[in-house]
Parts: sequence; C-alpha cells; structure tokens
Amino acid sequence: MIICTIALTLPVEGATATPIPPIKIHTGDWDSIKLTNAIAKYILEFGYGYEIRIHPTPEKTLSDDLSSGEVDVSFEVWKENHPATLERKINTGEIIDLGSIYSHASQYFIIPKWVAESHNISRLEQMKDYWYFFKDPENHHMGLFYPGLISWFVHDTNIEKLKAYGLTPFFNSITMPSGRSYEASFMKAAMNNQTIFGHYWSPSTVMGLDYWTILKEPELFEECSYNASSLNETSLLLCPFKDARVHKLVHPGLIGSAPDIISFIEKFSPGTKEISEILAYGYLHSIDDYDNLAQLYLKKYPDKWKNWIPSDKIEKISTSLNQNGEMVSK
Repeated sequence: MIICTIALTLPVEGATATPIPPIKIHTGDWDSIKLTNAIAKYILEFGYGYEIRIHPTPEKTLSDDLSSGEVDVSFEVWKENHPATLERKINTGEIIDLGSIYSHASQYFIIPKWVAESHNISRLEQMKDYWYFFKDPENHHMGLFYPGLISWFVHDTNIEKLKAYGLTPFFNSITMPSGRSYEASFMKAAMNNQTIFGHYWSPSTVMGLDYWTILKEPELFEECSYNASSLNETSLLLCPFKDARVHKLVHPGLIGSAPDIISFIEKFSPGTKEISEILAYGYLHSIDDYDNLAQLYLKKYPDKWKNWIPSDKIEKISTSLNQNGEMVSK
C-alpha cells in the first residue's frame, strides 16, 4: 500500500522540534473524495501545521479501518451503501460521526438527456425496451450497464437492483479497473454525444455537465416510502436511492490527539455544486492534480471555507494561496 506523506513540524522551545502526530485521511477511488481530501489536506497542512497522510483503503474495509485507527478520518462516507456494521460501530462509539459533509448529495441511474427526451424515457424499468441504444460491444444482443467499481459497496447493490427490476436479461454489467476509467467512460460519452447507462452520484465530475437525465426507480416495497426501518437489510438496499447521508467519520483517538481540528471537520461542507464545477473544470482543462484543484477551489470560494476555521488559520491559508500563485495545467 502506498501512503503519500508530506512531513511538517512545528517549532518548539529549545534546539529540537517535535513532530506533530500525522493525520491519516482515508481516500477511495472516486473523484469527489479525492478533491474533498485535497481541500481538507491543504487547510490542515497550511492552516494547522499537521502532517497529512493520504491512506488508500478499499471502501469495503473502511468500517474496520476507522474503528481500529488504521485511518483517522474519512471525509466522505456514503453511509447507506454500507452494511449495518458501520452504524453499529457508530452507536457503540468505536467510530465517531461528525455530521454530514453535503446537504444534497445524491446517487442515481443516468442516461444521456437526448436519448431520454427523444424516446420519453423517465423510469428505470423502461430501459428493458431501449437496451439496444446501449449495446455491449462484446455482445450486440445485450445492452451494457455500468454499476460502479467492484470494490464499492454500491456495485453489489446495483447488480441486485438490476436483477430485481427485471433488467438482467437485457443488460450485461461491465467492471472497470479504476475510478478514473469509470469517470472517463461517462465523460467521453458526453464529449462525443454517445450513449451510456449506469450509476453515478453528485458531487462528481460527470454530474458537473448538463448532459444527463436521472431515471426514476421503481418502488419494490411500500415500506420504502414510509417505514424503511421495518425492512431487512437486503430489502432496504433495493429501496430507491434518495438524498444520500454522506458523513464525516473519525476514529475516537483523533479527538484526543488533534482536538483543535474537530470543529473544522464538523463545519467542513464544500458544497455539491461547487465540487462538481471544480471537478468538471479540471477534466475539461486537463488538470489531473487534485492538489491544484483544491487550490482553485479555495481561491474561488473563500466565503465558504473561511466559515470553517479561526481567523489565525484563515490568514495562514490566504498567505499560502497568494504565494502559490497560478496553478500549472498539464
């Protein structure tokens, strides 16, 4: 496992300097978490003086990694995609929930708007009649569906939904090697006015483009709309996606080792619209460095991040941003 480290220390009285305990931030293989991590990293490094380690770990081990202290914080946990184990660990205090990061994050199934409008497609179950617009290049008798990466919890949920909605006989599912390649598939379709059908979310690079129609899911269980808690865990996963509970979770030890940043984490809310805009801008201008994109975010939206931190930290970050000047595009 590769851990990216930027070493920082604070001066102390005397001849030696004592390193600040590093903060280990979980990252997953999708665009929005990489940008939110980069924004938080910049603030924690240049505002608070902490050493930051970006810690790649599969989403399916995140609950264990947070409770064990393998990682200190995850800034973007899509809670409803996780099994009940995560909520149990929050309830027992093994993981601390510091609140939502987005007020209107969502996940859904999308197709190009021009296909939806020209054929009056608005519901997911209609896709069985229009699979031929999304043909699998390996099997022209089937459509192709993008369920997410196999390492994501939502991948398994989407496969089960496809089956429950009666679409499995019409669509094969494709496995992509990385979040970047998954994103590229949708972006290339949008850039070339092509068709594609699959799962996506907001905030994201892809949803920063006005190219998509979100398909309405069928409701398999009446309880989904009025008493979802009465469903078992398997049935609950088949309820339609709704505004997502995307939360900031930390290992309890972080409150003792870095108490000065807890208020920042609680207030950290970069905005779905703003994150999507920055991600789309980066893709369209070939800026593939998330640290550069984080600086762009901080320069463009000072009224947001200045509400998260004390005035002395604001001054340090503003000075650093001014010294860094313009971003370098690749």
